[in-house]
Amino acid sequence: DMEICELLPSLAVAGRVARNPRHNNDIGERPQQLPLFGLNVFVSGVDKTKLSRQIRRLGGTFVERVETLSEEEIEGKLFCLSHAQRRRNPNYILAAALGVPMLHYSWLDGLERRCDEARRDGTQMPTAFDGDLFSSHKLPVGLSVESGLFVLQRARHAKKWHRPGQESGCGPAVLSGMSFVLALSDRAVEEKWRSIICALGASVFNSSSSRSDMDRRALDAVILDRLMLPPTTTAVPQNVTGALKRARRKAGPDVPVVDISWVVQCVVRRKRLNFASDDRFLIDPSVGRSSGRGSGTRDERLFSIKVKSENNAPVRYEVGDIVEFGRHKGLSRIGRILKMRLTNDRIRKHALELELLERRGARELIDGREGGGASCVSVDELELRRHFVLLSSKDFRSVRDGYASSAKGEPYIFSQVKAS
Repeated sequence: DMEICELLPSLAVAGRVARNPRHNNDIGERPQQLPLFGLNVFVSGVDKTKLSRQIRRLGGTFVERVETLSEEEIEGKLFCLSHAQRRRNPNYILAAALGVPMLHYSWLDGLERRCDEARRDGTQMPTAFDGDLFSSHKLPVGLSVESGLFVLQRARHAKKWHRPGQESGCGPAVLSGMSFVLALSDRAVEEKWRSIICALGASVFNSSSSRSDMDRRALDAVILDRLMLPPTTTAVPQNVTGALKRARRKAGPDVPVVDISWVVQCVVRRKRLNFASDDRFLIDPSVGRSSGRGSGTRDERLFSIKVKSENNAPVRYEVGDIVEFGRHKGLSRIGRILKMRLTNDRIRKHALELELLERRGARELIDGREGGGASCVSVDELELRRHFVLLSSKDFRSVRDGYASSAKGEPYIFSQVKAS
């Protein structure tokens, strides 16, 4: 039987890492001189082909499957490259859970430029933690539903590989000692989230766990994704019903049922949150019971939906997200999602209430969240266009001269200005 939770197994998997050739640069420096020598780098939600070549040129090792790495290959060695609009990609969340340095992928361009300058001037090569370059490319660990802002990874955590909960570099991770049953949409997605929860110190039972595994440990909750449940879907998936039955046999009929957003917020806020600390976390405990509610009605409160984008790919939106919306691009506005509701249960159509955020200049948004004086508007789900990133003014200053200024196309990263 498979162990409950082997945290990032140490057994190597053939082909998981693209190893560097002995000489991986064009002009013959010793590999030890290059800024990424001895470091492992993985990417999330961006072009792997181009970035893998850059990583090798800079002396690093490109990692294809981060979940297969051992602890020795992670702590002090692993970096993640991505961009903030990919924050819901499981690999992005895994990077934040592991506490590894998370940087915008354009950081590699900056490193290559500095290497070229060092070669030209005969000076010392840059390091991975070169101050201003590193600081100006830090990514957010996610969006805090408490503050309504994205939170940049702190350098004091990134440079020491401190996981959430390990604020001083020692002690247990944020979910250490907890045990969960996990049931998600498919096996691959479930395994990704299993790695995330294990990285936070918890034990996870899923479809591959034996009954004897579950019998050996107390159970804290069942973790699901609301998007798998009514009223977003017409019925509770069979694998979820089975997981709930197993959990209730083990822990009793009142075992908490929790949305994956709780895990994300524990990562973002770097502490273990109470299940009842936000309305979105706890799911109706009768879900999956034939006699219970959870069949999905228009009156049932929603916290997340999926909407097809212009290229027909489903995009997830949640209460609290900062979004661009409008029927026509030239007339688009920006707002924070406050509420969602089902307006047509036959075709799964939704309406949303948004708090308007007014633009001031090119990179600032006036936010009336704390004062309560902001205007609100109701929109159809088809008016949602894309996600934006809203940072505190202090965090924005950190990245203003980095990836925030080099982003191609229309800006998507903004600084908060509190409404007076």
